Amino acid sequence: MNRQTHHIATREPVIKPAHLWWAALALVSIGSGVALLLVNPMIVFGLIGVVAMAVLLVYYPFLGILAYFVFEYARLSAMFPALQALQIGKLIVLPTLVIWWVRYAIFRQSKVVYDRVYLLFLLWGGLAFASIAVSIDPGGALDQSVDLVKWFIICFLIINLVDSLKRFQWVMWIYLLLNFKLSQHQLRSFAAGYASATNRDFYISQGAGGGGGFFGNSTDFGLAMAVVAPLAFYLIQSVKSRWLKVLAGTFVIFFVMSILRSGSRGAALALFACGALYWAYSKSKVISAIAIAMFVAGFWVVAPDAWKDRFTSAKNYEEDSTASARIELWKGGLAMFTDHPVLGVGINNFSPNWISRYRPGHITGGASVPHSIFIEAISELGLGGLLVIVAIMYLSFKRNRETRLIYREARLQEPWILNFSYALDMSMLSFIVGGVFLTVLYFPHLYVILGLTIALNHIARLSVAERLPQPQLQT
Repeated sequence: MNRQTHHIATREPVIKPAHLWWAALALVSIGSGVALLLVNPMIVFGLIGVVAMAVLLVYYPFLGILAYFVFEYARLSAMFPALQALQIGKLIVLPTLVIWWVRYAIFRQSKVVYDRVYLLFLLWGGLAFASIAVSIDPGGALDQSVDLVKWFIICFLIINLVDSLKRFQWVMWIYLLLNFKLSQHQLRSFAAGYASATNRDFYISQGAGGGGGFFGNSTDFGLAMAVVAPLAFYLIQSVKSRWLKVLAGTFVIFFVMSILRSGSRGAALALFACGALYWAYSKSKVISAIAIAMFVAGFWVVAPDAWKDRFTSAKNYEEDSTASARIELWKGGLAMFTDHPVLGVGINNFSPNWISRYRPGHITGGASVPHSIFIEAISELGLGGLLVIVAIMYLSFKRNRETRLIYREARLQEPWILNFSYALDMSMLSFIVGGVFLTVLYFPHLYVILGLTIALNHIARLSVAERLPQPQLQT
């Protein structure tokens, strides 16, 4: 009797976990095969990719950050329009957040990196949703408010998942490689268009770049390149391999060329502002000043005459149609703030208000966006919106300054931490200077740079904690 009982107790189960995995794989394969016959193949492949990514995220939530960068910056939805209906960007971000929360709340496998920026996000989001009540287009205001929450989530995930120097390095390389892909595509497209253009001067003055999403036109594209150029520059100083230094230097050259070919005056000014900040941070003021002067001179020499004419025409803004139109838009934005100082005219409601109430009678068409992140903030969200955004930018510079202080006081030896505290300052400065002339407040640049800044600050603090002697347990 005992032998029989022992035999029953040790009998292996008929169905093993591996069998369930194989069964699930078989069902997915059969379902995918049937779906390929009935639905657009790209939608099927997209859903398979999302399911596979969800499985990987359970074990490695950090992959959600990399996957989001790849999807957004590789412009997969533009390459394959069928994927737009799936909104894969949100299908990556939301599962990543849910899995991170489960690991934190239930399994205690994650920790929250606390920062004051979360309070600023709450204030900004509160103003955005409150402004829906005063919007003449509440549907547009709601859509933009929800989209703003998405950017908050992405920033939050970067802060909490990029929690080691190795992960920071992975994100930085992926981020720069994807922007390099965009840069070389823009330069190849420019060369092809220039060869076939009937009026080459006009073609140069219009600039090249864009392609939908947050690279909607050449000026937006130019700013994106100005944001990543400082990161590539400091990457040269951070890597040890000669080949990696050459690769990082190639990034810098391509990004600068893309700024030039974009025809964006704002992006060029952002690049020059980075040079001024580099001089301010430099220990050798004379050498850095000579280097910057040589770069600016070289930049100006290789710039085509049509681009120079467009740049210098801003001095006589009354005769520059783009500059004069921008000034009218800024005046309209300030008038919106004067009439609605508390909540503004509503998030994403500058355009309908401009067209219906604030556009001067002598202007019948043209742009209907504020062409400035600061005018956009104060006109759509009132004084509170502007103050919150300025506070977020200030906090970014403050965190990088704290990172450098930690690095020096603890005598850390990792050059990535020090170098990228400078690089992220310059990227934020590029966004601010370019943003004076462009409507890019809800583009990814601000949230990515802010997230990486706070993540790097946290990594510096962890590096110091790891060097402290650990308490010995008494036996």
